[in-house]
Amino acid sequence: NRRHARYEPKDSTSHITLPDGRVYACEVIDISVSGAGVKVDVMPSLGTFVMLGKMRGRIVRYLETGVAIEFVKPLDTAQLSEHVK
Repeated sequence: NRRHARYEPKDSTSHITLPDGRVYACEVIDISVSGAGVKVDVMPSLGTFVMLGKMRGRIVRYLETGVAIEFVKPLDTAQLSEHVK
């Protein structure tokens, strides 16, 4: 029961930037207008604001291999189409 359809990214390679400036390589598992699932080796606290590439969001859930990020501002369909297959 997702709010928005999830899509596979064109290029899954990205990075997340934490509030203190630390940057970690990650793999985008899926993306929608409202957020993304990200495979990453660090597990920031729930509610932490991060940058996924150039998109600002916050950690809302833990996944088996990473985190779910909800974007602060939803992407429009043109922005989303730039990132998906």
